[in-house]
Amino acid sequence: MNERRASCAILLIGAVLSCGLLLCGPLEYCAAQATKPSPQPTSEPAVTGPSIGAPKPKQGWYVPKNPAGNKKTNIGSLDPRTGYTFQVELVNEHAAVRTLKLSDYFTSVKDKQEFGKDPDAYMKRINTPGAEDGHYTLLNHVNAKGKRHLPLATSIHVKVDGEESVSELNTRNRWRVGKVQSGKDGETQSVTFHCTAYRGLNAAEAGNNPCLRLTKTYTVHKKNYTVEVSLKAENLSSEKLILRVDQAGPTGVPLESHRTDERFAVWGEFGEEIEPKIEDKKKLTEEQIASREEVGTTAGTKEKPEAILWIGHGNKFFASMFYLNPEVDKRLEAANYNATVYYHAAYETYHAPGDKRNSLTHVTGLDIPAWQLASKASKTIKFDLFAGPKRRAMFTNEDDEFFKQQYKDLNYVGTINFRSCGMCTFSVLTFGMMWLLNLFAAVAFGNYGLAIFMLVVLVRLVLHPLSKKGQISMAKTQKAMKQIQPMLTKLKEKYANDRETLQKETMKLYKEQGANPMSGMMGCLPMMLQMPIWIALYGGLNAAVELRHAGLLPVWITDLAAPDALFAFGTDIPYIGPTFNLLPLLLTVAMFFQAKMNPAASGATTPEQASQQKMMRYMMPGMMLVFFYNAPSGLSLYIMTSISAGVIEQIIIRKHIAEKEAAEAAATTTVRVGGRGFRDNREKKPKSPYKKPW
Repeated sequence: MNERRASCAILLIGAVLSCGLLLCGPLEYCAAQATKPSPQPTSEPAVTGPSIGAPKPKQGWYVPKNPAGNKKTNIGSLDPRTGYTFQVELVNEHAAVRTLKLSDYFTSVKDKQEFGKDPDAYMKRINTPGAEDGHYTLLNHVNAKGKRHLPLATSIHVKVDGEESVSELNTRNRWRVGKVQSGKDGETQSVTFHCTAYRGLNAAEAGNNPCLRLTKTYTVHKKNYTVEVSLKAENLSSEKLILRVDQAGPTGVPLESHRTDERFAVWGEFGEEIEPKIEDKKKLTEEQIASREEVGTTAGTKEKPEAILWIGHGNKFFASMFYLNPEVDKRLEAANYNATVYYHAAYETYHAPGDKRNSLTHVTGLDIPAWQLASKASKTIKFDLFAGPKRRAMFTNEDDEFFKQQYKDLNYVGTINFRSCGMCTFSVLTFGMMWLLNLFAAVAFGNYGLAIFMLVVLVRLVLHPLSKKGQISMAKTQKAMKQIQPMLTKLKEKYANDRETLQKETMKLYKEQGANPMSGMMGCLPMMLQMPIWIALYGGLNAAVELRHAGLLPVWITDLAAPDALFAFGTDIPYIGPTFNLLPLLLTVAMFFQAKMNPAASGATTPEQASQQKMMRYMMPGMMLVFFYNAPSGLSLYIMTSISAGVIEQIIIRKHIAEKEAAEAAATTTVRVGGRGFRDNREKKPKSPYKKPW
């Protein structure tokens, strides 16, 4: 009996040991790899989880799921009356920005007018669940190469010092978002995301052993277009950690004009001074579009010592720049994180009805390769994101309510791209034109259409002496040419075979008769002087956000930065577009009357030359119609008003010339002298046929 009990006990103990080996074998193996090999693994103490410092096997990292699931939160406000310039919608997917909407800028003129008419009703409508608001969405996600890119998304790679393996933390939807906090003064709002990483491949291996805690905070201020972002990393382990941070920058700046793609990547290069560099889309190859384009590092290299201070993305009127604050101090010198600055051009397909074109948008970011954290230490990286309109005064004028010294120091004004002809005009002239328009608009109660009329009057008054002199010279030359035309014909017949003598005699005749063959140029001089002004105004309209959605009348010319679009056709007509634009037609009519009033050139002596001049009178207005049909209505309004004012001025000057000639003719009288006069001047009496010669 005792032998049977002993046998049962031995079998029971063997079964227990076999189960233990099957269940605990892997953990004992891990422990054995972390220490010296032991011939009796069962004698070792039980292991509840992997050791952080164990170099073998190569362990992964585990981030617990967010029990709240996908969540979003907002800071700032869409109501500009609150003082906030934008509303930032944040998501726990990579602790990123989903959208950033500007409070003072709208998608369409209709939205702007609706808010201006009844702000409370507008805000109530857009806050209704499911309703679409009309605020300008400056930052958006971009789908490129099968991946969704979110603005300011943070991706973390981590490795333990001494190990070779590098692991990417799975933080996709695992950040935990806190409550929105308001500053004590009521001028700020902030929200914080938290994320904790454990050593292990799953929750069972990780246990309760946190190794890395990440904290990301967004802060916005009233009367400020900057989002302050801080990323804090705390090493909770006993090992030194090395992090690689791929921090996305601005992404998804919208296309402002559907006719031309004027979006671009831009970065600030720091050499002798900070110089913004704007990407040239035309030089991008398909290979470059399909890959990440690195523009430099924040510390520079031996081959390229210039450091990149910020990276951005912009369009005609708006931009967003992402600046990595220096690690040591607030100097403008390169931040010593040695981060790689990059952008990725990606095709974006429009989804507007009938619009199947592709356009290039951009994904930007910073890649910080080696952010070292000692055991139990913590570090914080700070970023500043500018997201707003490209207003020169805000970047340069200290008296502007939105001015920040950082904008000026980083030379954000260089992101204003006029796209004008550098040989014909200068940015100084364009800035001067916009300064005048802003000044006149302030006088005209904010109406930039009236400001354009005032600018036309000013320019015409300045150029009036030249216009008057040119018109008088042309009138005198025209009159003189009619008188000397027979003489010119005789000279051409006389010196038909001697062109050099003909030219000398012709110029001599012009001088004797007081005719100026260059008077035609004098008459065109005022228009030629206005050409740089037209080009400068075009550059300003192409970049001045002040004129976006600024109009002349409530129902017509409501956006001076776009065609006047009196009504829509309902379809896109080739070479015309989807809208009927009245202003270019009025401009063409004004130019036709101006051409008709100009006298024919004095050199048109043949029927062929006269026919060519007549044809040019019709061709020039037609060409202007083609060139300006889809031009900004502000530019068309200026040119039409200027030409119309020139026609009126020409009529007045001609009337003045005619009155002066009539007065001179009336003052000239023929005086008959008494007596018989000189003999040579007397009329000889005819001799009588009956008188004899002797």
